[in-house]
Amino acid sequence: MDDPLKKELKLLEAEISGFSTELMEITREMLDGGYTEYPIYVAHSGTMDIGELLFDASEYKVPFSIHVSMLEDFIEAGIIPEDKSDIFKIAYGDPKQFMCVFFVYGEHARFIFYPFAKRQTDNN
Repeated sequence: MDDPLKKELKLLEAEISGFSTELMEITREMLDGGYTEYPIYVAHSGTMDIGELLFDASEYKVPFSIHVSMLEDFIEAGIIPEDKSDIFKIAYGDPKQFMCVFFVYGEHARFIFYPFAKRQTDNN
């Protein structure tokens, strides 16, 4: 199966892995600070108007830029309908154990849930 999206997903996974310590810290700050119960990272190769830029692809020489956002922003933008937010929360699981990445590639967009590395979550 030669799926171009599959290649991009592998690149994304490698990039997320490289930033996992920073993403875990940002998640903790958002949760502990009461900003949201559901942080969402947005990975893309173009431009994005949702969230705040964390890692610029050209600056960090990686395939995708990463923004940080939250469930509330996705509801406000109409990406997640408010009446479907409970389904999203169930799929997300524990935000201290998993990160949610909204991956936008070309005309494709999907939510991906990655577990934080065990060594980083042992101190919860």
